[in-house]
Amino acid sequence: MVALAAGGGHDHVLTVGLSIGPLVLRVALFVAVPTVAGFALLRGFLPEPDRRTTFWVVIAAAAAAALELLLSGGLALPEQTVPALLAALAVPMYVIRSRDRRFAPTVARLHAAAPWVFGLCTLLAVLAFGRAWLDGGTAAATATDLHTGVVLALVGLAWFTVSRPRRRGTLVGVRVGAALVAMAMVAGTARAIVLRPAEPVPGVATAGQVDIGAGTVEVTIVPNLPGWNLVHVQADGARVGVDRDELADARPRAGTTGGWAAVRLPAGRGEVWVGHRGGLGSL
Repeated sequence: MVALAAGGGHDHVLTVGLSIGPLVLRVALFVAVPTVAGFALLRGFLPEPDRRTTFWVVIAAAAAAALELLLSGGLALPEQTVPALLAALAVPMYVIRSRDRRFAPTVARLHAAAPWVFGLCTLLAVLAFGRAWLDGGTAAATATDLHTGVVLALVGLAWFTVSRPRRRGTLVGVRVGAALVAMAMVAGTARAIVLRPAEPVPGVATAGQVDIGAGTVEVTIVPNLPGWNLVHVQADGARVGVDRDELADARPRAGTTGGWAAVRLPAGRGEVWVGHRGGLGSL
């Protein structure tokens, strides 16, 4: 069972009720993403694809987007946009599969709108990739921007499959843009996976930078085992906890910097939430 969990900040993720090895998800991602990218790169050199081909390309794009959300720590997007992006991936499927003449006018309008949707998603993806490669931020922030760019590119390329521009100039522009964003998407996917932080080891102290929106804070968790743990936040006035809605104050201690709090961690994988100056993030 796959469920969407969307909250404030950059914490839009998909979680599953089963423990699936990250390696399996990465392998699946590296199959789905090149499939979509290959279609975009070769589209201008091949005859018009049939319905089955385009449908399976869109399926691959939707699967890759879901895998991205499973593997990423979040997206640099407002929480409301994540369900909208997932819904947007379903529209090209409807356009491809629809054969009822009663809905032909609607399908025609969606075909006409496809280049515009593709262009908007491509522009947003390029901006996300640009932030990732040019801003010089932390590894976590860079990975978030890359995952965001990949998901936006996948949505755009899903709409590219149903794009039918009538003007030759628009057709060339759309196909060239699709080829370029496809190459950036493959590079962004590979880079984002490499930047993925190492999995925490039970019994070994965990430390990392938490992106809280307005900046990052250093967080250390000791001993990183089920039960009571000591959490240190390298920031004054921070709050921490395993429930984002029930955070405890991290209090200062003599002779140290930042704040400290005792947090009870449940067994298994989980998150420690950190709130500071109106921002919220997790480790």
